[in-house]
Amino acid sequence: MNRKKLLTEKIENMYFAAGLLLSCLCMIPFLLLGTGSIIAYHDQLDGELLGYLLTAKYLFTDIRIYPEIMNGLPAAGAVVPAPLFVLLYGLFKPFTAFLLTQWIIYLISFTGMYFLLMKLTQKKSISFGIAVVFMLLPFYPVYGLCIPGQPLLLFAILSLSSEECLSNRIHLDQKSFVCYLLIVLYGVLSSLVLVGFACLLALSFFALLQTVLGFYHKKRVLHSPWVALAVLLLTYLVVNPSLLQQVFSPKTAYISHRTEMVSYPLNFVDSLKGAFMAGVPYAQSYHGILLFLIGFCALIFIYIFFKHLASLDLRPLYRAGGILLVIFMLCLFYAFYSSTFVTELRNASGGVLKTFNLSRICWLLPTAWCIVGGVSARLFDGIM
Repeated sequence: MNRKKLLTEKIENMYFAAGLLLSCLCMIPFLLLGTGSIIAYHDQLDGELLGYLLTAKYLFTDIRIYPEIMNGLPAAGAVVPAPLFVLLYGLFKPFTAFLLTQWIIYLISFTGMYFLLMKLTQKKSISFGIAVVFMLLPFYPVYGLCIPGQPLLLFAILSLSSEECLSNRIHLDQKSFVCYLLIVLYGVLSSLVLVGFACLLALSFFALLQTVLGFYHKKRVLHSPWVALAVLLLTYLVVNPSLLQQVFSPKTAYISHRTEMVSYPLNFVDSLKGAFMAGVPYAQSYHGILLFLIGFCALIFIYIFFKHLASLDLRPLYRAGGILLVIFMLCLFYAFYSSTFVTELRNASGGVLKTFNLSRICWLLPTAWCIVGGVSARLFDGIM
């Protein structure tokens, strides 16, 4: 029995080690091509990268106006999406720092999705395959862990909510400390306005749902989701002081160029179809190429499903169905938010309603699709 357990652990470690090795191999083209590497310049080399360079240059100084841009750009106008990455740009040359962020994203995206799906499916091969697919999605390194770090954040939250980690009281052991540390790491390596608000909303809903179910089933109510929510919120508040000043005290902040921004509407049907089939800008999951295969397999799946219905564990089916419903609701919201009515309303209004892009809540879609893929594969594997 011990020999079988050791063999299982060895195979699991091999899958994880293979993923880490693959993340290193993905860096070879960058190392070979050097500064001639092919990089998406949109919103990276023409914008966010300058924010990192200037923030790193004037880090630990009292300079609040960057003279290099627009005859003096307020520091609040160059808030970086991943504040902790500023240290890399302060320690290394720009290209080296950029490559390090890319490598970190490869490592964390694979690690997070692998451990998350291991918790949800207990299947090493499925977790490895989906984690590799997630790792290879075209993430923007300048946006840090906004999307790549979501699986690791969710893994930490689910681990804190597990019975073996926390009981009805708040206590801190080694495992829970690591989980809270991962939550803080996500907060300092992601942006509140790009996706952090969506994570806070999702975590609030999860915490509320856990509380309601706890009272309904007359079980102990876990405090860990609320503590995780507080930790993530506090982290964002600490690393985004200038951003919060612009929102809550606009008279003392500089006038953003977004006050003159004009948004253009999109066709509702096309937006809904595009979001559901391929994802949204900056958060493409490229899952549409699998939809035909999924439809073909569904016919076989239905037959096998009813044949083995009595002995089938339906929990993966409920999970996949629930996440698919959430995905559709997010895509529906994206189409509605981009419609003519809402766009004209935003253009005619002022303040946060106009400048804040609420449709970025759909940056949760790549992680959601990969979870659906992993859970569905686990269900199909169980039937076969």
